Amino acid sequence: MRRTGVIIAAVVATVLTLSAIIPCNAQGEDAARTAKEKIAFAFLAEPGGYEIGSILLADSIRTYGGALADAPIWALVPGGAEALSGATRDRLAALDVRLVPVETDAELSDFPFAVKVAAAASIEEEAAGGFELLALLNRDTLVLREPKDFLLAEGRALACVPVHHKLVGPGFDEPLDEFWSLVYEKCSVSEDRVFPMTTPVDNVEIKPYFNAGFLVVRPERGLLRAWRDGFFELYQDEDFKGFYEKDQRYTVFMHQAILTGAILAELSHEEIAVLPISYNYPLHLHDATVAENRAAALNDLVTCRFDHPVYLVEFANWRETLAIEEPLRGWLADHLKHRGINVLMLLDNKLGAGFFMNRDVYEWYGWNAVPTSLSNPVEPCDFYGKPLGAPPLRTLFPPNRLSHIGTYHALAIMPASAYFQEKPFQPIVDDERTLGLVKKAAEQGLAISTICWGARVLAAADVIRGKGIVTQPPLQAAVEAAGGIYLGTDRAPGIDGNIVTGVRDQYNNWVNCQALATAIENGQGRGDHPRTVSDKVVYKADAGFDVEGIEWSAAYGGMGADGARAIVPCDDGGYFAVGYTFSQATGDADLLAFRIDATGELEWQSRFGGAGSEYGLGCCATDDGYLAVGYTTSYGAGSKDVYLVKLDRQGEAVFTKTYGGESWETGNAICPDGEGGYYIAGQTNSIGA
Repeated sequence: MRRTGVIIAAVVATVLTLSAIIPCNAQGEDAARTAKEKIAFAFLAEPGGYEIGSILLADSIRTYGGALADAPIWALVPGGAEALSGATRDRLAALDVRLVPVETDAELSDFPFAVKVAAAASIEEEAAGGFELLALLNRDTLVLREPKDFLLAEGRALACVPVHHKLVGPGFDEPLDEFWSLVYEKCSVSEDRVFPMTTPVDNVEIKPYFNAGFLVVRPERGLLRAWRDGFFELYQDEDFKGFYEKDQRYTVFMHQAILTGAILAELSHEEIAVLPISYNYPLHLHDATVAENRAAALNDLVTCRFDHPVYLVEFANWRETLAIEEPLRGWLADHLKHRGINVLMLLDNKLGAGFFMNRDVYEWYGWNAVPTSLSNPVEPCDFYGKPLGAPPLRTLFPPNRLSHIGTYHALAIMPASAYFQEKPFQPIVDDERTLGLVKKAAEQGLAISTICWGARVLAAADVIRGKGIVTQPPLQAAVEAAGGIYLGTDRAPGIDGNIVTGVRDQYNNWVNCQALATAIENGQGRGDHPRTVSDKVVYKADAGFDVEGIEWSAAYGGMGADGARAIVPCDDGGYFAVGYTFSQATGDADLLAFRIDATGELEWQSRFGGAGSEYGLGCCATDDGYLAVGYTTSYGAGSKDVYLVKLDRQGEAVFTKTYGGESWETGNAICPDGEGGYYIAGQTNSIGA
């Protein structure tokens, strides 16, 4: 992490600016003001993979906020509104969310949550002119019922919650440690301001330590500005740097520690309302929450947190033990429909280069690839990691905490080598709950892939009876003892129903991953989409590359995963590109074709596909339009066939054709033959040896 000099409050004002905000007109009649005119909501809307969280939060306020549902909502966007995708801007505009540009310099962005602190202070300053209350929430928050306690009683200046678990917090009956003694000293906190709080997850009594992702303040009191002033005066203080070097958690939670110091210095205990666990309930920590604090039904909560969008879909234990009634269940399902194909990657306790090779191909397909392991972090193997200085990989959750597998389309048991460890996958083979997860995946028909020694896990889970298995010779006895049919080694991967097995992943990497894709696609539908879907699925945004020699850069995408696979220049200086899109929200990929002008502006887009998967892999310009080639699993003779689409100059389909046999074919490239026809090159699995 880059270290910078001390930034004082006067400097902060020069590195962060927000566009002017016009609060609701109260017309000077306080008695007539409704609840929605007393309070405004604000959150930091980071561009990129977290954008869905901003939409979920805003929509949840509008849908379930009750008397506060129509309150102003401000999304604070680092880098300006144009940094968000067009799809997100459109969705937020439809929800009447004001996008507030936040401009920061690189020094501010380098330190964890520094941008958030500065943005919070600036929005508080704007709100002080027209609102009694400001609710500052993290973008991973959902409002599930009317948050009545946001309307603070007279004499209260803050509504807040404690941190989820103790972490670096000070125990209530313990003396202050060096770090917290320094916080209290630097922030001028007196002992008479200290009172007990109880963490909701681990149920530990601590001295005040406030969650920075959930604050309701009276803007005129300037609490968030005091937080900013204290933070930027202290975060690079030499006395604190020693703690950062000793434990990275102090760096990450410095903003919360200074927030705590600012609150205790500015407010008395009587002015602080600590809200119950039905506010800010941690869905991502539901399993870890002590039984007496664990919620029974999602509908009973007022607000909740999910930390990362992945927890709402992939880590679904909370959905098994936490009841969800309509209409909330349907609302969640509708908002998460863009997630597409979910693949759970089960890792051994060592990490090799094969993991990254496979993950790259999974993401090439646009899948949501989620790693899980019994070891956390997962250390790199000696052969690969030590020479390269590779860092360990942190996973979001262990597999034995994941009892719900239905949100996944595939389970990929990632490669592990027997050359550099005695018994690959031994921790998984010894863990009954993880083997039970593998068995449940097989019973539910998920595509399951293994490489080399991963077949050992399948044998231990008893899911290969009658299945042909490609694996290494030392595993022949284990495969046959589990009822499997040993097919040998040094051959192409085998697909037997939903089980995919292969060997030599660095050599066969692409075809092994392609076999998993085929197994997933074999479980999809055929023919047209069962319902009408949108054709306008992607938008243009600034890619933000600031490199000498680049004239312009742009990103194109929507709410789901979208990728370009080929691009060709056109005779007018523009470009034609093809790829895939999941942004049409059908759960599978459609072929995406789009045209941009010489400056990167999106001129038109077209989408082609059905109930299966379609990918555009190659393209060329013609005298009267364009040709796109790839593959389809919705139409044709085999499991997937070459898919050819002819478009006119406006992007309308002239014709579509398929070519292929009983197995699968892909079209990877197309070019003119010089005589008015075209060559298509690709792959076949229907003919040949």
